[in-house]
Amino acid sequence: ENADKGIKVDNALVMGAAQRHLDHCKCDRWHFDCPRSVEQAKSVLQMFQAARFDEVVVWHIFADESVCRQRIIDRATRQGRADDIDVDAINRRMRTYYHPKDGIRATVMPFFSDNCHRIVEVDANGDLESVRDYVRMRLAPALFEPHIHRQGVLV
Repeated sequence: ENADKGIKVDNALVMGAAQRHLDHCKCDRWHFDCPRSVEQAKSVLQMFQAARFDEVVVWHIFADESVCRQRIIDRATRQGRADDIDVDAINRRMRTYYHPKDGIRATVMPFFSDNCHRIVEVDANGDLESVRDYVRMRLAPALFEPHIHRQGVLV
């Protein structure tokens, strides 16, 4: 409900749901969307370590703020998401990612640089189909290397 309104969801709620999913998932590779804070990033890494993943990979898919704003507006048109229409919610999202002191790029990504096995940078400023094709064709096979048996992936 909060996510639909563009309100940040409580970290404990997100991490609790993620942990329950990981506990029931008997998989070798597990995906978690980009943590929104260093606190959440630490929690995710602890979960991955407890699950004994051999490798933690972060896909840092980034685009200019103007490109992100336009994609949100386009998604609102296609999917009708309430949080994609609300200007305040969009502005909060942009601050969460782009803020020079407190944003994801300034806090979470440096944390990952120091604590993860691999960061894959993806410039998403091109058209959406090209970006999707690049990720599918070039990056996905690289993640599933035969010598890595258990892997945590953050996008």
